[in-house]
Amino acid sequence: MCGFVCAGVWLGGLWFGHRIWHSRIGDDGACALAEVLRLGGAEVQLEYLEVFDSGVGSRGCRALGVSLMVGANKSLQTLRLDYNDQVGSEGCVNIARGLRSNVSLKQLHLPYCDIGPSAGQPLGEALAFPQVQGPVQGAQEALAGSRFGCS
Repeated sequence: MCGFVCAGVWLGGLWFGHRIWHSRIGDDGACALAEVLRLGGAEVQLEYLEVFDSGVGSRGCRALGVSLMVGANKSLQTLRLDYNDQVGSEGCVNIARGLRSNVSLKQLHLPYCDIGPSAGQPLGEALAFPQVQGPVQGAQEALAGSRFGCS
């Protein structure tokens, strides 16, 4: 599918959410979104970001992970990167690094992102950090299509 859908919701002076579907923004677009999250401060309080099937890979995930670190972004509560099969285990690990000190994210969705077993431990460790206010919700659905195995 080569369509493009982009939608946002502006509520009471705050940019609530942004949805980008089938856009081919790739890692460069993800890096740009990460900069908005990291530098936006009080003017850009984005709570919901959804980037579906848009070619985001490990480099874009590294930038998003940095934007999630403590002191960088305090507003994002939901990050959905569904169907970005270039994320892979490396991209998941890059996001997990940012989660170690994040205090706002409540939901992380990475279904059908080609995540393998090597991402399981770093993701689990990130979710165990005391700075994380609560567990990332919906893990079974949020990681659908991943290749986590039992050892």
